Amino acid sequence: MDEKTLRKHREKLDKALAANRDEEAIQLLVGLVSAEPTNARWPHKRGDLLRKVGRRAEAVAAYEQAVDVYAKAGFIARAVAMAKTVLSLDPSRTDVLLRVDPLAAQQLHRQARPASTTPARRSSTCWLCVPSTARRACSAMASS
Repeated sequence: MDEKTLRKHREKLDKALAANRDEEAIQLLVGLVSAEPTNARWPHKRGDLLRKVGRRAEAVAAYEQAVDVYAKAGFIARAVAMAKTVLSLDPSRTDVLLRVDPLAAQQLHRQARPASTTPARRSSTCWLCVPSTARRACSAMASS
């Protein structure tokens, strides 16, 4: 799209949003996302609208796209916030948070882990929650 067409597309989007024509706005955002793939506000806004109209699976996909664009642009805090929005819609999608903030994903994993009623044989610490340096040290001790 050339700049003039983009400007008209944005104006149509503004009018659709002002008139609460969500489905029209969603379609316009599809065009803006493809025309400006490095602009995170388009998939972000599309996710917001899809969530508003109850299309959760599509909203998750749009938000995930926004996470990637924010992260590539260096806006890590926004990417993490968007990844947490994805998790609020689909708690199984911890992979999205893991891509942008592994430490936050580990903390979330610790919180979500059910308490064991029987003692563990070796350790009560979840293997994913142990830093990789400690895992290597532990493996080296076990092999000696």
